[in-house]
Amino acid sequence: MGLSYDYHKREPYNSWLMKHCEVLLEEANKYSNASLVLYATLEARNLLEKTEFDLMLMSTDKSEWQDLANMAKGKHGLTKSNNKYKALKYRYQTFSEAIVKVILDFELKVYDYKTSENLQTELSEYLHTYTRTPEEMEFKSDFIQNGISLVNKALEFVKSYYVKKDDGYVFGLLNFSTLNGSMKNEFELWKQDVSEDTDGLYQRLKEINDKENGGAKAKPI
Repeated sequence: MGLSYDYHKREPYNSWLMKHCEVLLEEANKYSNASLVLYATLEARNLLEKTEFDLMLMSTDKSEWQDLANMAKGKHGLTKSNNKYKALKYRYQTFSEAIVKVILDFELKVYDYKTSENLQTELSEYLHTYTRTPEEMEFKSDFIQNGISLVNKALEFVKSYYVKKDDGYVFGLLNFSTLNGSMKNEFELWKQDVSEDTDGLYQRLKEINDKENGGAKAKPI
């Protein structure tokens, strides 16, 4: 569903955050306003964190969502949540890669957490600017111009995982809540496992699909 954008009404959706970052950069360039660039870097970082949080929700049962949200609030919230559920980064990504090869007859891009983390680290440099010189805070300075480039880079990175629809974006990744039966059981075991045997994971998933679905693969709608 598309989401109408209102600059003065904050919405807790990724599509709103993406549009807001774009508008902030447009205004920053229009008025040569460095403060708006700093604001855009904050919102770009929020966007990356929100994307990771949404992926975490997709990888857990709905009954856990409230506890997950409570844990994610506050300092280092996402890190604490990830440490508990072991599903956000390595576990989620490796299972996604394996199951995509097994059950899909088309390419589905798997979220790159490492790049997301690197972008968040770079954007963080713009959240604490008290050590910056007056020259660095000028709109045409390398520091501010690099900030504009960084926000655009973050936007392009996130958009590459979304499908544009109307005025918003639809997340284009596998929804783990749709897993059932043996596939779901394998996912739950993988989340709790400490093994890094991704080849073994792929073979198990392939055997399940061969046995239960005759090796059939889903096609794009």
